[in-house]
Amino acid sequence: MEAQSSFKARDDDVLLASSMKTGTTWLKALIPCIMDPYARLVNDDDDGYQDPLIQSHPNELIPSLEIQIFAQNSTYEYLRPFGKEEEVDKILWRSSFERLKNLEVNRNGVDTWAGFPKTAYFRLGVCWGFEE
Repeated sequence: MEAQSSFKARDDDVLLASSMKTGTTWLKALIPCIMDPYARLVNDDDDGYQDPLIQSHPNELIPSLEIQIFAQNSTYEYLRPFGKEEEVDKILWRSSFERLKNLEVNRNGVDTWAGFPKTAYFRLGVCWGFEE
């Protein structure tokens, strides 16, 4: 809520929102092309064009919000879900066979959270050729 109350929008602001592992770097590379489409046409001493993506990585040109927020203030340690010594124990418990065998999807065959049967998680064991 503090971010909403202190945010001052400008005409040249672009907010890119994407989930992890959905091509965020690729999307960040598109932003300079959209914001300044004529950057490739500007000659620099007749030896080429001035393209920001040739000189810098997209993550350097468009930094993530999380990087900016956490770099400024290191008091966000309280956001960690567990203490450092508890973390390993919790991870081991979450991935243990004791816990996994008692999940509803493994007992009844229906994933109540996703809403589809457990057979969707498993391959059929049939190999097809390249034609199919």
